[in-house]
Amino acid sequence: MKKVGKLIPQERDTLAILLAQGVTLSEIARKLSRSKSTISDEVKRNRRWDKEKEGNGHHSKTSGFISMLSTI
Repeated sequence: MKKVGKLIPQERDTLAILLAQGVTLSEIARKLSRSKSTISDEVKRNRRWDKEKEGNGHHSKTSGFISMLSTI
């Protein structure tokens, strides 16, 4: 059964690692038993946060998640 709702912290950690490894959003969705739109929304949400945090208008697809990992 697929999960519904936002990702839990452990799933976000896994998402960050897989993005850094270059795994596609579709494959990440399959690995986490989530819809591709949930994964995409999570990446977009963190991309916006990272852009505001850095204030430089430049960001990569994984930068928000990588900065999250550096605090662990």
